[in-house]
Amino acid sequence: METKEWVGHADDCTFESAVLKTDRPALVDFWAPWCGPCRALAPVLEEIGKAYDGRANVIKVNVDESPKTAANYGVQSYRRCSSSGKEKSGKPSSASRQRTNLRRSSTGTFPNNRMVAA
Repeated sequence: METKEWVGHADDCTFESAVLKTDRPALVDFWAPWCGPCRALAPVLEEIGKAYDGRANVIKVNVDESPKTAANYGVQSYRRCSSSGKEKSGKPSSASRQRTNLRRSSTGTFPNNRMVAA
């Protein structure tokens, strides 16, 4: 039996194609394997990935293995999630609202024209 992976992974080489050049909105988790809160969020990301399968991508970026991508998006501390696009109001999405926004909104809410650091 094949197991479905609900959360994708990207690195410095694959970030652009996995997040920026896809037709789906993306929730990006910048994490580190030694970070306890990062590991604690993993089940929530799995749940979001499963709930939005086919409509949105949940992507994890290991900042230890992808320092260039982390630096490009101003990641200076860990436990940071960012979404691609803006809310319906036109304001950047905040990290505290991302889970709620993904649960409540259609995939058209977060256009994939650029990443918004939360």
